Amino acid sequence: MARAKSTKIKVRSAGSADRSLGIMIRTRRKEVGLSQSELGERLGVSFQQIQKYEKGVNRVSVARLSEIAAALDCDISLFTGAAAGDAKLTPHMEFAASKDGHDIITAMMRVGNPELRRSVIALARTLAEAFPG
Repeated sequence: MARAKSTKIKVRSAGSADRSLGIMIRTRRKEVGLSQSELGERLGVSFQQIQKYEKGVNRVSVARLSEIAAALDCDISLFTGAAAGDAKLTPHMEFAASKDGHDIITAMMRVGNPELRRSVIALARTLAEAFPG
């Protein structure tokens, strides 16, 4: 008797496009001032699930991406370049999406005096040259 042919379904794991999309979701979430728990509540999922989306561990379906965009009060097109793999995250973008990057940007936006802001930037450059890393 002939053996039935085994059909293997290839499941693609999360890749760079998923990580790029996750970074963009995290950046937008922080821009609107939501925690992972708060976004999770809006979507009816756990904060751990949001964490997995943001790290690119779990894939985000188009339907879920639409819900995320609505919860973050933005158009889904903000994320579609990353979802399609078109978004190339530079080290600058990755840093800006990090907690330190977010904190620095937020603090600098609060410095109203342009001359003082330039002085802070000059200090940061001096520190970076003295302590490269």
